[in-house]
Amino acid sequence: MKRIFYYVIALGLGIAVSGAGCMRAGPDYKRPDSGIEMPERFLSDFSEQTRGRINQDQWWEAFGDPAINQAVSAAATGNPDIARAAARVLEARAAMTQTRADQYPSLNIRAQASRQEQEVVNPLAGGLVTVKTDTFSLSLPASFELDLWGRLARAGEVAMAELLAAEENRRTMVHSIVAETVSLYLQIQSLQAQIGVTRKLVAAYEQNRQVVEDRHKRGLTSVLDVHQARRSLARGRAQLPSLIQA
Repeated sequence: MKRIFYYVIALGLGIAVSGAGCMRAGPDYKRPDSGIEMPERFLSDFSEQTRGRINQDQWWEAFGDPAINQAVSAAATGNPDIARAAARVLEARAAMTQTRADQYPSLNIRAQASRQEQEVVNPLAGGLVTVKTDTFSLSLPASFELDLWGRLARAGEVAMAELLAAEENRRTMVHSIVAETVSLYLQIQSLQAQIGVTRKLVAAYEQNRQVVEDRHKRGLTSVLDVHQARRSLARGRAQLPSLIQA
């Protein structure tokens, strides 16, 4: 009966300790209600076939322009902000691994060796002799902390949250820089197209001015037509410097 009584007590203590190990101080995290009802899906310019071929994380490939892909690759590879954000992710991952390691038993090994020399009197040898003593020791200490109040578990949750935040920050940084790169590239393409069209207009205005002046010399047009042709040519030429500067 005593053995059964002791066994029941030990079992009760084990259940109490394991139950205490599951306790966590403080309330569990709950995502706050933003008050915004999210739609089931977002409208996109991509068709269903295009959406299946293009990865959403590489949306710029939808333009089908190798120059855009090259510009994005160069911007993402050589940007120091992205490199810093990626290093922060590695740092957070290492911190999470170290924090979670505290929840498991710690096992260390220690080895030590020493040698001692001393002189002793040896009657048989008739004098002092040197005696060497070698000492070796090996120990294997272990330690384990019971997480009675959930301190280690909460620390693991915090480390995981910091890792997820660092990863999302890296993704946001990459998408922001990629979006800015693509936007600048398209602006440059638009300006180059405007410069090309304006130069063609200037050439057309120049040809029209010559025609109008020749007709004026023959008395077929008035001076007003000549001034209007010259004004159109000057207006077209004035647009080029601002476009080139932009």
